[in-house]
Amino acid sequence: MKISSEAGPGSKPSSDPFDDRLAILLEEIQLAIKWDRPSILLAVYSSEIVNNQAQEALQKQIEMLGQKVTQIKVNKENFDIPWFLAQFEKHDQVVFFISGFRWGGGRSRTYAYQALNMRRELFVDEKIRMVIWLNEKEAGDLPHHAPDFWAFRHRVVEFDEELIVPAEVLVSDMFSWWDWQVEVPAENLKARISKRESALAAMPVNEATLLTRVIAMHTLAFLYWSTRDYAKTATLLEKALALTSNPLAESLQGMILNGLGIYYHGQNKLETASSILQKALEKDAANSSTWNILGRVFQDQGRNNDALNAYKKALKLNPKDACAWNNLGNNLRTSGQFQDALYAYKQAGRLEPLNPIPWVNTAHAQMDAGQPDKAIRAFKKTTRLDVNNVHAWQNLGDIYREMNRLEDAIAAYNKALKIGAGLILVHGGLAACYRVLGRPEAVKKQIQLAIPLMKGQSEKTRAEFETLCGNNKEALQLLVNAVAMKQVTRQEIRSNPNFNGLHDEPQYKMLMEVDR
Repeated sequence: MKISSEAGPGSKPSSDPFDDRLAILLEEIQLAIKWDRPSILLAVYSSEIVNNQAQEALQKQIEMLGQKVTQIKVNKENFDIPWFLAQFEKHDQVVFFISGFRWGGGRSRTYAYQALNMRRELFVDEKIRMVIWLNEKEAGDLPHHAPDFWAFRHRVVEFDEELIVPAEVLVSDMFSWWDWQVEVPAENLKARISKRESALAAMPVNEATLLTRVIAMHTLAFLYWSTRDYAKTATLLEKALALTSNPLAESLQGMILNGLGIYYHGQNKLETASSILQKALEKDAANSSTWNILGRVFQDQGRNNDALNAYKKALKLNPKDACAWNNLGNNLRTSGQFQDALYAYKQAGRLEPLNPIPWVNTAHAQMDAGQPDKAIRAFKKTTRLDVNNVHAWQNLGDIYREMNRLEDAIAAYNKALKIGAGLILVHGGLAACYRVLGRPEAVKKQIQLAIPLMKGQSEKTRAEFETLCGNNKEALQLLVNAVAMKQVTRQEIRSNPNFNGLHDEPQYKMLMEVDR
């Protein structure tokens, strides 16, 4: 069955149908909150995967409005949903997600539909805000068994299978789509940006489109950030922030300030980032995402205890925040608390089982704890979840190389190179393998392939590459400069296996002993 999404007044076709459907639902809920009225929304999905992703994405947006989401499952005992919801207190603070009408009991399992039809006025009388999630069969059954309720609905949207695209996973210790709280993959960026710019330009500038425009600017900022066009990122976020001064969009101000915090963090303006995020918390101290991002800023300022407290605050506010669990694990890992870190990563993975990032970090923690075999299993799990995860293949190559499993290392490195170009340390890893195997021509080839990639690389990265290639004199000079420029700490150097080839060098020993 197909039900076309009902567009609101003045709506324009969206460049991204998934975002468009979310925006329709979110705007309806926002207006219901503003005018203290009921909101009866129907969301039709084509598969459980789509259902789970759509519910999770919408819940994040609703929680940023300061509302709680309560999940209600229909079954043969709990089929009278209107009466059941009417018993709740504080309807003005909650949005109900209702699902499972096919399990509603009675003959042909129609009791739940009949209750909707008979008690539909309760939704209006109690000013209930709800989203009813229906599979395609339920969507066909509802107007047949509850025609009067069907007439009560405010909006129907449909989430198709083809709308959902897995989000790209970035390197595990960097900000990503996860922190930005978007559901847009960072792929085909040029085309996505072009379509979204066109859609934004076509939107009428009025209060009816205000929320949609702010969300569109935020998503565009993320896409430009993904292309490293930081000037456009900042411009879009500043424009969006100005729009949130309107009371209708004030609830999205925290999301925009979070984006600005990430932007300034990327510019290494950590004090500015911290100040912006503190400002966001002054307006909404219960925003778990803000606490989570602030923790990242604190951590990069070397304020590990403050970072730890920020992550704990985020998780107290939202124990199901997988991103905060992951960042907590990173914090604990840097403190050498490997078992606690592994527990945190496990929680992140449990909450988002299809997300490879916790598995990448689990592997790193196991490497730090001296458990390479377990790290290999975790990286292999990552590649099963995301076969194109360059980071996992590169790290598998690194572990195999350290274990002297050189042929396995070469195979892993070559898989990384097939997926992504410009991987200077993968070429370095291959050169290191070929050095041990006594294949000088292969070493030379890897160095030649890496030479064009040197431009723009940090002194630390170039020092790693030269070490892997056996050029210790050049590597040490670069490493001294990297330490002076605060690109790397001595502790990070000691724990980085790419520098193992320098350990017997007198200059290396002096560098590790001197406080600069």
